[in-house]
Amino acid sequence: MRHLFIATAVATCVSLTSFAAFAADASSAGGFIHIGAGQLLHNTNLSSYFDGKRTLGFDLSGGYRWAVGGDAALGFELGAAHLGASEQFKRGSATRPTVKNGLGANAWLAGANVRWAMGDGFSLTGRAGVAHVHVRASWEEITKNTRSVRRSRLSANTPYVGVGAGYALTEQADLTLQVTHYASATSGTRRARASLHDWNGTSVNLGIDYRF
Repeated sequence: MRHLFIATAVATCVSLTSFAAFAADASSAGGFIHIGAGQLLHNTNLSSYFDGKRTLGFDLSGGYRWAVGGDAALGFELGAAHLGASEQFKRGSATRPTVKNGLGANAWLAGANVRWAMGDGFSLTGRAGVAHVHVRASWEEITKNTRSVRRSRLSANTPYVGVGAGYALTEQADLTLQVTHYASATSGTRRARASLHDWNGTSVNLGIDYRF
């Protein structure tokens, strides 16, 4: 699934690059690709299992911006994000089972993107849109004679918003620091206490923006 997820995102960026080849303007305007990696902080209704756990995530997106005056450009972005995966392991004893809990999330992204060139190589970026989030959780208990596994999944559309700062490495490439918050995604149904029905997350990524 992850390989399909990445391949589709790459194909989207390649298509946007082809469009940018004949439509690009100067400065912040034109086509762009962003790739970043960093930490993701999860929050769920399963607070005793996963809240506050930091995981490694990455994102890949591309889009196009049009100049809107001065050094600012506004446009759209499409992309994908792996929002981390974490696992908790608690070794058991003669009277307690060994417990393994897991949580992972991915998202497809579609939204608006803005970049403002501030001068001296510095820039600010903003993004906002809708993320189609897929979150999965699992619980496994292992004893000497038995093994039980429970799984729960959540798929929902939720808003995301992010801000970032960049510094020019070359005329076309920026080193960026970006913070993105994914608002609460819910199933709409309150199920069993130990099932997943509410999730949100915040990522802090270091990445590269490349403009065409």
